[in-house]
Amino acid sequence: MKKNMKFLLFAVSMLTAIGFTACDENATIDIDGPDIDVSFDYSSLRSKAATEWVVIASDTLPGKNMDEFLAKDTANAAKADAIKSATIRNGILTVNGGNFNFNGVDSVRITYQIVNTTQVFTLVIGAPRGTSKDTIYFSDIKFEKEQAHDLLSQDKVVSMSAIYNPLLVNCFQPGAVYRFKANTRLAVLATAATDLLSGF
Repeated sequence: MKKNMKFLLFAVSMLTAIGFTACDENATIDIDGPDIDVSFDYSSLRSKAATEWVVIASDTLPGKNMDEFLAKDTANAAKADAIKSATIRNGILTVNGGNFNFNGVDSVRITYQIVNTTQVFTLVIGAPRGTSKDTIYFSDIKFEKEQAHDLLSQDKVVSMSAIYNPLLVNCFQPGAVYRFKANTRLAVLATAATDLLSGF
């Protein structure tokens, strides 16, 4: 009896956690996705001065095997095709390699292009906050199913562009190393949870 009561409590807690109803086949649960961590070396790609977006640095970021990532523990047990969306969260950009900061920078944009394709997508756009010029902060942005899958699983060229005041900025020069970090949150179909509860 105690065993059945424990399972009942578990089943109820699962239903509460995912907000699932039997008629909602598209219910999702949120799980942590792979972190994004990419560094760019300054590469003198800029060709114009700065009232418009100017490419500062670019690099290729390999994709992840999402089936392997999602299967790495029981909490994330799902397949890549179960991903309904991905949200890029807590994005920041820092600069190292010398006495650099983002003084004079109006905005920074991170874009990506899947290798062997031509379309360029905006990943995030951000700016310094307040008086601090040490970090660029980015708002969260959500990508729906197919774009989310490509973003996470495909090899991509990631580029950093900026709008800046060329008389003030000191960080877009040789020796500067830019590091963009963010985490992802995945909305995954709650099929595994419903399969578990269907036997009760």
